[in-house]
Amino acid sequence: MARQCRRLCGQCRYRTPWLSESAAADRQWQHYVRRHPEMTPGGRMEYRTSRSYEGFGCLALVSLLLLLLLLAASCHHRTASVPVPRTAGTHSTRTASTNR
Repeated sequence: MARQCRRLCGQCRYRTPWLSESAAADRQWQHYVRRHPEMTPGGRMEYRTSRSYEGFGCLALVSLLLLLLLLAASCHHRTASVPVPRTAGTHSTRTASTNR
């Protein structure tokens, strides 16, 4: 994988997106042609120092939350759909006690 960098304009606040070095240089040159045609391209270059898996922490958190939501929905569905068992003796005992 190419090293990610971006170039900053030396005349204004323009920054290229994170690209390869050659693509960032092309974008900076295009910017200077459009915005600063009388000047030579200048400024500085920044290199991305983060790892390629920088968004993994957020992805893991969202995945965990979705899994918990799915589990909660699954448990709620099971408890709501289970019929309450009736015991045969409850009804007959009540009837027998009222008959006395």
